[in-house]
Amino acid sequence: MNVSKVTTAYGDVPVGAHIKFEYDLSFRGGDYSGTGVFAYVPFHLLQTPESLTPEQAFTKHTGHEASHIVHYTLDELYDAQGNPLDD
Repeated sequence: MNVSKVTTAYGDVPVGAHIKFEYDLSFRGGDYSGTGVFAYVPFHLLQTPESLTPEQAFTKHTGHEASHIVHYTLDELYDAQGNPLDD
């Protein structure tokens, strides 16, 4: 399937891509062995005029402090429903 991409400061990213964040409202740093909740944050928030960091985009999208983030990566992108996007 031919996916449209946009060139960003992070490389070429599929249009409509989302970053998968694992978070837990009881987490505030350190080791984590539980299973958190997942939020899919639109990648385009990183390309706003404010040039948001991934953590700032998480806070803007979810309303939760970034200190609750357990894990995220920019190497794996998803659609809004959480389905992985192929390269």
